Amino acid sequence: MVCITSTKIRLGRAALQEKILVHATALEDENAMVIELTKRRRRIEQQKRFQVLYEGQEVGTLIPDLIVDEVVIVDPKVVTAFTETHIAQMIGYLAITGLSLAICSISKRRTGAVDGPAEGS
Repeated sequence: MVCITSTKIRLGRAALQEKILVHATALEDENAMVIELTKRRRRIEQQKRFQVLYEGQEVGTLIPDLIVDEVVIVDPKVVTAFTETHIAQMIGYLAITGLSLAICSISKRRTGAVDGPAEGS
């Protein structure tokens, strides 16, 4: 599993700029990533549901945020740091999907940015 911590998520030559995502929730970050990855002709599955089975019976559902090109799970977070819960969640996604690469990305909210746009906007 690969964990990337960044206020900018580089996607090819362009980047999702921090100023666009200052007020973002995790879902807004996710939707912005879908737009950027789709522009780059990536195949995206958003919020695909996977059954969790125990002894052949469904005991729950796991829903990774994004699956890109049927190869990598991408899970944008709006948090200040990863926790053991985030890592366990990604391991669960990998186990249930059969994929071998997961990327957690952090988009930190800027302190004091609630009242207006980011500086330089």
